[in-house]
Amino acid sequence: MAIVKMKKVTVIAMAEDKKALLDDLMWLSAVDVNPLSEKLSDEEWSSLANCDDLRDYSDGISDKLSLLERTLKIYRRYSKEKRSFFTPYPVLTRAEFETFSETESELLANAENAIKANSELDTITAEENRLDALRQRLLPWQRLPLRLNDTFSDKATYFIGSLPLKKDISSVTEGELVFDETTEK
Repeated sequence: MAIVKMKKVTVIAMAEDKKALLDDLMWLSAVDVNPLSEKLSDEEWSSLANCDDLRDYSDGISDKLSLLERTLKIYRRYSKEKRSFFTPYPVLTRAEFETFSETESELLANAENAIKANSELDTITAEENRLDALRQRLLPWQRLPLRLNDTFSDKATYFIGSLPLKKDISSVTEGELVFDETTEK
């Protein structure tokens, strides 16, 4: 039996890629896997395995991704284009990707502006709905020949109010004020 010199390679990868990576390496031939703890004692390797910088970078990317996804939802709401469920996303060329990385800050600023504008639009829509509901409540009083803020005239004092439709109108007689204090829970 001959002794074969082995070449040594050190691979640092994500934990979720471990099985696929090992399967691919086994096709090459003999693979000896050593645990990472042996390498971590060396200062040079321990700095590579430090994930704090990667976590910060990853958090920044996930924040940007979240911002862009919210912006896409807003654009899709107002878009007239209908997308098929199985339509694949377009593939970016390297030049397009580099153009994107150059204009990243501008794109993120535009995304923030779109979200801000949508928020303002939602606020305006809510205010419009509130005012429309108020208008609907006041419509029955439109034909009333009296002003609502007056409670008396030269010859009479009056109280303007409303009764529920279920209330029998005959229970209210001239000169008598029916006041029923109830609270609904």
